[in-house]
Amino acid sequence: MTIINILGHIVLSFGLFFIVTALVGLVRMPDEYSKIHAAGVSDSLGYPMCYLGLALISGMDFMSIKFFVIFILILIISPVITHNIALSLSMQDQKERVK
Repeated sequence: MTIINILGHIVLSFGLFFIVTALVGLVRMPDEYSKIHAAGVSDSLGYPMCYLGLALISGMDFMSIKFFVIFILILIISPVITHNIALSLSMQDQKERVK
């Protein structure tokens, strides 16, 4: 195993750790906002680290370019989606308070 391959496995392990931690947070958190935060950590930190680790393991080929594109898209799209879910939940809470 090369150094880059070992580094890829380490990064992949950290990504899986963040995903498992977020899943535990989804189960244990009491309200929806905390659950959104736990899911956002998984989306923003866990999945990109997994894709980066897979790109390092696969080496520099076309597959690593695909992993890099997915990595960038998740870093851009995930916070926006998490924000929109929280915003819609907040608007729903405000409508229920008015009634």
